[in-house]
Amino acid sequence: MLVAVLLHFSTAIANAKESAIPLIVSDVQSSDSTVSVDWEDTEGAVEYVAYNEVPDRASPRSASDPVYTGQESRLKITGLGSAQVVRLRVLALDHERTVLARALVRTTTTQSEGKHDRITWISTSRKFEAEVQTSQNGEISTRSQRESLSQGAEDNGDSVEITDENYDGGSEVYHVSVTPKQEPSTRAERSDKQNDTRPGNEWEIQVPALGNNTDASLSRERDLVRSSAAYGVYDRWIYWDFFIPQTQVPAPVLCNETLPEFTDKYYGGDSRSFGANLDGYRWEGDSRVQLVSRFDFGSPVFSYSPQWGWSFVNWTEPVAESMERIGESRIYEEQADGSMQVIETSRASKDDVEAGAGLQSSTTGNASFQSSASDPLCHILWGIDAPEVDVDVSATVSTDGSHHISGSHDNAPHHQSFIQTKSGPISGDTIADSPTYADYEASSQVEFDCAYRHTGGSLEKLALPSIALSPDPRPWEPDCSTPTNS
Repeated sequence: MLVAVLLHFSTAIANAKESAIPLIVSDVQSSDSTVSVDWEDTEGAVEYVAYNEVPDRASPRSASDPVYTGQESRLKITGLGSAQVVRLRVLALDHERTVLARALVRTTTTQSEGKHDRITWISTSRKFEAEVQTSQNGEISTRSQRESLSQGAEDNGDSVEITDENYDGGSEVYHVSVTPKQEPSTRAERSDKQNDTRPGNEWEIQVPALGNNTDASLSRERDLVRSSAAYGVYDRWIYWDFFIPQTQVPAPVLCNETLPEFTDKYYGGDSRSFGANLDGYRWEGDSRVQLVSRFDFGSPVFSYSPQWGWSFVNWTEPVAESMERIGESRIYEEQADGSMQVIETSRASKDDVEAGAGLQSSTTGNASFQSSASDPLCHILWGIDAPEVDVDVSATVSTDGSHHISGSHDNAPHHQSFIQTKSGPISGDTIADSPTYADYEASSQVEFDCAYRHTGGSLEKLALPSIALSPDPRPWEPDCSTPTNS
């Protein structure tokens, strides 16, 4: 297995002067309804306090109300839902309630269905540590975009631990790739090539800045918590595309539909490159197949009246939905003047593809993408379907911006996955307060994040077993397109 840790420095908001020292967290544990955090005693501390920066949106609790206050260097939060993300700001205070030490701790409760897709990390002003769950093990290599960054990764068999000794408390995005080694084999040697392929894994870990607190005041920490909790994710869409980049490709010799003059026949491609190719939520670009899972974690609804203007009505009910889109297959015949004429069209059955979506909690959604679609205009030996484009992928997306993708796919054609996130204000002064329309208009936004892309080989590779997730070398643009300077 190859584990690649890519650390991307993004708009670092480092602490100009850090008066509080790092709080040393020693252990983080979770079940399907609880989270426990232990830390070392801080010299001079008489009290510890913790705030959850990713609160349950349905709770009337103020964001600045602590989830723990006490003298023990340990906390346990109960009554959580399964697969619920928490991000705790843990502070050590002296007798004057001055902040002596602080840390951010992010983790997830386990999923009640048995799937444990946990990302846990700890950040201070001097160090970042993370652990991601994986069933793989093997050899590890690391690399970074910042040459000055000192980071390492350690494989513990069922998890990978990442350490960034040069982390300075600023906002950061970490990418972790786990690609297992596959034993060489042919399609005929495998009874089910999808299930026999060990999955690859891709994680993105988004880490917010600790925030400046040069006077070490508790009120400043509360302001940071309120600011973080007042803006959040409305919905996240995750897409999986596979497409043929060429406009036309020469017809394979064995397809009955193009015999006997196969040299004059071509199959239609999608005439596109990597990229989202979206106009809002409408499917604008061609793909062989596009699979989509959408998670609405709750979006504000406003109404307008001439007398009162815009006013908040309610929040949408959380919902998960999925959809499948299949492009048209075409056979072209080259004319005497060199032009191409379409002579036959068809479309693969939607029964051969499936997207799934399920909300696991108010902070987490699970997606699945599967395909066994083949070209409906290519049959071999007058009856055998052409090799399928196999995809077997699952994904977890969270409202704190992190995600995990796991699975396998065929090494043809091109594959990409991107996430579209809409976020904005979710509260006023407290969680119970609704956002104003003015704040919604001013600060809501839609952002793209390329989760995965793979440049496939020739279509003949469809006859080979699937491969584990094997991403192209970064960087990619947020919509999965190739940077213009590459």
